[in-house]
Amino acid sequence: MPPRILLSLHGDFIPFDIFTTAISDLSEILYEVDLSLSGRETIQWGIRSLRSRDKAIEAIPRVLHKDLADKSSIIVPTVLRGIRQIRQKAMRPSHFSDDALESARDLSQVMNGFVKKIAITGSVDGRLGRPIFLNSQVALHVGKVIGPRYTTLGSIEGMLEMISVRRYGQFGIRHSLTNRSVKCRFPYEMLEQVKAALGKRVIAEGIVHYNAQNDPVRVDVEWIRTFAMESELPSIEQIGGNDPDFTGGMTTEDYLRSIRG
Repeated sequence: MPPRILLSLHGDFIPFDIFTTAISDLSEILYEVDLSLSGRETIQWGIRSLRSRDKAIEAIPRVLHKDLADKSSIIVPTVLRGIRQIRQKAMRPSHFSDDALESARDLSQVMNGFVKKIAITGSVDGRLGRPIFLNSQVALHVGKVIGPRYTTLGSIEGMLEMISVRRYGQFGIRHSLTNRSVKCRFPYEMLEQVKAALGKRVIAEGIVHYNAQNDPVRVDVEWIRTFAMESELPSIEQIGGNDPDFTGGMTTEDYLRSIRG
């Protein structure tokens, strides 16, 4: 039996929007942990069954490509340990990014007048473990770990890497100042422009989200510009024109040395 994870929502009446929001939050946590462990998205999660007696959905993994290693047996216990830890204390769990922590917080806040309890249960060896019930402590601890955050109009510059269209358009920018990857969400109509910029240095402009240390953690992109590759830049000869006597018969390198002294 493959690893599995169950999400249980307890209540007499669960509105569709609350149910789908909870699934989306869990999906984001699984995605972020996969990304941290593998360096890229390797697993697609899907619903295998609806368990009426547990009021739960049962999700199982599927490797995206046959040449990728299946790390679902590592992802599931990592997620369970992380949620259990952030429920107990304000300490970042291993392989939990800010986005994973925010999704855990949002998942815990699904509880309202409709949802009385929410729990996550997992299994790697076929036997389900004890359910982890989310509570208000999760949101409190996540707030302490992430700290205050703010947004502003701005831009970041760096190398564009890894494009994903999972849930929403997203790519990473290897920030030129911090050398950390910053997630950038973009509208789907920009997809071809983003694909053409893959592996190139770009500047992305929009709403920039900063953490408590004033480091950018996400950009809601409104506009991007691609810088020319070094191989695409004009040569010194092209910049200087076609005057054969411009350097007095010297090579460009010797001429530059002569004027530098």
